[in-house]
Amino acid sequence: MISVSGKKWNNIQTDFRKAKKLSLDKKISLNLSSFFINRKFTNEEIFYSINLPKIENIFNKNLDFIEGYNLLKKIINNKDLTLIFGDYDVDGITSTAILINFFKDINHPNYYILPDRFVDGYGPNLSLIKKKLKKNTKAAIFVDCGTNSNEVIDYLLKKNIKTLVIDHHQINKNVSKKIVLINPMKNTKKYFNLNLSASTLTFILVSMFKYLDIKLEKFLLLSLLGSVCDVMPMRGINRYIAKCAFDKINKSSNAGLNVLIENLNLKKKIDYKDLIFLIGPILNSAGRISTANISVELLTLDNKKKILITLKKLMFINNKRKEIESRNFKFIDTKKYYNNHNIIFEYNKNFHEGIIGILAGKLKEKFNRPAFVITHSNNILKGSARSDSNFKLNNIISKLLNLKIIEKGGGHEQAAGFTLKIKNLSILKKILTDEFSKNKINKAYFYDLKHQISFSKSDFINDLKLLEPFGSGNSEPLLLFENLKIIKTFVIKNKHIKNILKNLNGRQIQSIAFDAVNTDIGMHLMNYKKNITLVGHINEIIWNGKKFYQINIKDLII
Repeated sequence: MISVSGKKWNNIQTDFRKAKKLSLDKKISLNLSSFFINRKFTNEEIFYSINLPKIENIFNKNLDFIEGYNLLKKIINNKDLTLIFGDYDVDGITSTAILINFFKDINHPNYYILPDRFVDGYGPNLSLIKKKLKKNTKAAIFVDCGTNSNEVIDYLLKKNIKTLVIDHHQINKNVSKKIVLINPMKNTKKYFNLNLSASTLTFILVSMFKYLDIKLEKFLLLSLLGSVCDVMPMRGINRYIAKCAFDKINKSSNAGLNVLIENLNLKKKIDYKDLIFLIGPILNSAGRISTANISVELLTLDNKKKILITLKKLMFINNKRKEIESRNFKFIDTKKYYNNHNIIFEYNKNFHEGIIGILAGKLKEKFNRPAFVITHSNNILKGSARSDSNFKLNNIISKLLNLKIIEKGGGHEQAAGFTLKIKNLSILKKILTDEFSKNKINKAYFYDLKHQISFSKSDFINDLKLLEPFGSGNSEPLLLFENLKIIKTFVIKNKHIKNILKNLNGRQIQSIAFDAVNTDIGMHLMNYKKNITLVGHINEIIWNGKKFYQINIKDLII
């Protein structure tokens, strides 16, 4: 089936013999067992989808963690004044906050440094370290950065400062053997076969200090926030932590997060979408257009009055970020991307450099292909990229560095940043286009199963809840809804299209197509009079105490 957006849709071919056996063995529905089989869930993943996992079981005997534990234990026993150096995105902010709160609980002396995006750029730099390093510092811990910062690390080692790096970015240089480096890029098989966020790596390390009687619940949500906002795969240990966190989410002992959640006034239990689309962007906004220290303060304060003052500042910054983002998005002519299927490549010197990552993310989601957004930053160009696991950005960045097309670059599979000279802009676009063409085959798109619009029972919705949280490696199930007729249409904020739909049996359901105005999908939803077939997710919506179901439309077949 070819959709109005030109995608070829097929049903995932499920091994129903295996699915039926799993259904009988685990006493679960055939639909749920099919989801497990199609996603290649391990027996352990299936077990803790059905049975709630326990936090105390999170532990890794990987050699890097053992070395990290031994070094950190030595630092704690010596009461060494410890510098925490983090990044200005959500993963860096939450990793920094985990360590600050951990040290606060055990009364360990520490202070932190976060770079200013506009003054210092990404990661540690020698001038910033020299400027802010306190005289009696005996230890330094880098989180979500530091892997390739050899100049800074050499400087610290000459001062006999014990150094630990907790990072997950690509390793581009020969790392000093005099430091302890916890980084899955060294050997992914030893790290649960997955990419893990710095917040999760930090959480795992902290969880090893069981003898200190630390309440791990207070770090769970911070770990999860860093993970989902850095687009880590929701499989294995990541999903394990996520399941634990959502079970404890209303018991979070992080005072700042509690106040933030209260102020959102959601009128429902928080879910993974709230972390991605509400809480994450609020925390991220400070580092994008101001200083990320404000977000770290929110996550490390205990006094409610101070928390409210900090939150007010943060919400003001977030509203300003939204205005800038909206203004910047208008610079982009998205129509040109509907009729071609190349990479998305946008350069505009007027883009705000703190917003280019958001723009790349929005374009990637809208057009389902890699997006590169570039702007001026002083005398150099700064870029941000978003992709999926089919076009791995860490590999692309490494190649561009080796070819000397970009000056600096780093990231992971699905998110990356880089700088380059303006003279290399056109060659960068050509290389990216060629690389994407090599990876691009006549790609087929798959939906999980056909579904009838009948929700007199909530068993199917309960199955979906057992699959949560969704994310990379565990995508929200796509369903095919056939023979629907549009009976009412509404345009929301001149961006989204809401429909009331009716099936052949007369049952009605509402749908939403986000950012569909002026798209092929939107034109059909507003004007097509015959029966249609939709591909989309089904969501349970609870609003003001009332529950209803809604299709989130991803594509349309006529």
